[in-house]
Amino acid sequence: SSPSSSSSSPSSSPSSSLLSDPSPSSPSPKDPPSPSPSSHEQQQREPQKKEKGGGGERWLVCKHATVTFEEVLDSLASFSDCFGCVALFKHEPFILHVECASPQAAQDLLQIAIRCGFRESG
Repeated sequence: SSPSSSSSSPSSSPSSSLLSDPSPSSPSPKDPPSPSPSSHEQQQREPQKKEKGGGGERWLVCKHATVTFEEVLDSLASFSDCFGCVALFKHEPFILHVECASPQAAQDLLQIAIRCGFRESG
């Protein structure tokens, strides 16, 4: 899950195909080889598809930490190549798996989690 991520929705916009980078054409023998981008640069440019039915979505920000306002603005600026596309802002709570020493300890921990606001605990 992604704490703070954005993706486009292919069904929301007829211009969502702009998110997909065109396949690079084969360089002609006269063209000098271009430097290969770092894996981070490549990941930033290539759309990341969902496992099932992916339609060219790409993550703009995906962090497991606090995201600053500047990071969000910079990410949206990188989204400017897609006029008319949709950005989805999503935040998902963390998942914590705990093994307790006894059923009573598990029940106590569950009650504490619920009192602290972790409503989806169980």
